[in-house]
Amino acid sequence: MGSSFTKKRCLFIIPRMGNGGAERVMSTLANELSSENNEVLILSLTTSDSFYKLNEKVKMVGANYIISRDSKILRRIDMLVNGIKGIFFVRSLVKEWKPDIVISFLTHTNILSIITKFSYKNMKLIVSERCDPLERSLTLRLLTKYLYPFADGIVCQSKVVAEFFPQTAQKNIKIIQNPINYESVSNKEFSIKRKVIVGVGRLFEQKNFELLIDSFNDIKDDFPLHKLEIYGEGHLRNQLESQIERLDLCNRVFLRGVINNVMKHVSDSELFVLSSNFEGFPNALIEAMASGLPVISTDFSTGVARDLIKENNGIIVPVGDQESLTKAMRTILSSEELQKKMSIENRCLNNTLSVKLILDKWIELFVDVISK
Repeated sequence: MGSSFTKKRCLFIIPRMGNGGAERVMSTLANELSSENNEVLILSLTTSDSFYKLNEKVKMVGANYIISRDSKILRRIDMLVNGIKGIFFVRSLVKEWKPDIVISFLTHTNILSIITKFSYKNMKLIVSERCDPLERSLTLRLLTKYLYPFADGIVCQSKVVAEFFPQTAQKNIKIIQNPINYESVSNKEFSIKRKVIVGVGRLFEQKNFELLIDSFNDIKDDFPLHKLEIYGEGHLRNQLESQIERLDLCNRVFLRGVINNVMKHVSDSELFVLSSNFEGFPNALIEAMASGLPVISTDFSTGVARDLIKENNGIIVPVGDQESLTKAMRTILSSEELQKKMSIENRCLNNTLSVKLILDKWIELFVDVISK
């Protein structure tokens, strides 16, 4: 990263430091900045724990806000109340700590960070949009569209997402993709692959693992030795377990939970499938590709899959299309030659999404924003 950005106070803001892709990128940025003689503080609106390892120089504080899991109505009430409380919490932290730059990830914290900026005109703020704004509620779409232009910098992960924002915001937008975390990927090559199909992600509606399980059910008789492993946790676990039991797949489909560096555990599998209804820039997909796995991905609306997957390294299928997903799985599993070709092509991704290249883009943005 060099020494172009040192001796600065950097405040990161995020709802929680869980095991998601945004949190992983934030932890990478925080660790690198702290190693370059910067003071780094992460504010989590929930707990002060981080799923990803942080350097001892990185400080972290949690606001300890709780989101109800009992119902959608209670969750929305909690989010509204916590949003208001969060604005005051961030304001007091900015006033006390006086950061040189504030970097916010994810929509809700982006909004409250921009509102905080109204009280501190000299506050340098970068917001990072990690998902497809069109998949948000109408209220959030309007808030992001009209508030984001007040940020000093806006990070999007694709041109499609960048085009959502008005012309007044375009001059501040920078497209920065996620880096490949080399600790999370495998560089091993396997002569014998496990007969396993892998899915990775939170057990939420967004990931549509129900579709993946249904498609696996369609091919189970054609590939009797193959199994499906899904890594992740979420509130749909019971529903997915019921689906697995109903389809009599208890000995073929397994919900493995959350593990660190999952791609190192599954890189000897035959196929990775991303079945999501929508995504921002899916880390699981790029880590699977960098580990040399053949991949299938839905054509989610941010266009990232189309940027990454071409004819020779994977297959893209329409969102929610069980027939197309089933056909794609059959195509790859039926050809060892195709699997080898895709594996070789996908490892090239390590060169284009290296941590150094992506971090340099972030540092360039930091320097530009602070100099305004």
